[in-house]
Amino acid sequence: MKNLSKLNRTLKPYYLKLFIATIAVLAVILIFGRKLNIIFFVTSLLIIATVSTFYHNFFKSPINFELIKFSTILTAASYGAVIGLATGIISTLASKILSEKLDHTAMPSLLGIAVIAVLADLFSNWNITALGITMVIAYHAITAPIQLATGGTLLYGAIYVGSNVLFNILLFTRFAPAIIKLM
Repeated sequence: MKNLSKLNRTLKPYYLKLFIATIAVLAVILIFGRKLNIIFFVTSLLIIATVSTFYHNFFKSPINFELIKFSTILTAASYGAVIGLATGIISTLASKILSEKLDHTAMPSLLGIAVIAVLADLFSNWNITALGITMVIAYHAITAPIQLATGGTLLYGAIYVGSNVLFNILLFTRFAPAIIKLM
């Protein structure tokens, strides 16, 4: 009961920020005049990506199961770089705030997310499984050396990258082909 009360106090300040981020994404979508289903998919993927790192509040581990790269790549490949960038940047920042990890690691993450959003749009004619796996590996090729240079350890980084790549391989082989058809 004590942990539930603490969780409730911790989350309340972020509800407004998450709501504002969602409204910002919806505004970008409406400005660019896309189909109505874009609102559903982008908002859903944005929220899912944002909360996918919340487990970090309870389990301190290098194992990394998150949906930010998955959501960014799907939206960029389906709706273009601008919407992919918005999804990736907003969900990265919101997830770091929500999991109380907004620190020096945010900049390399944002750089990696920006690069894969643009590349996913440029190569959106690729098969989504190949595109997704390639973009996840590209993300880690960009961010891992920076994380190591800023104080990360090789063992932690290897587990972090390895678990995230394996998780995204599962996502892009099992779920992405069906989701991209709906988008």
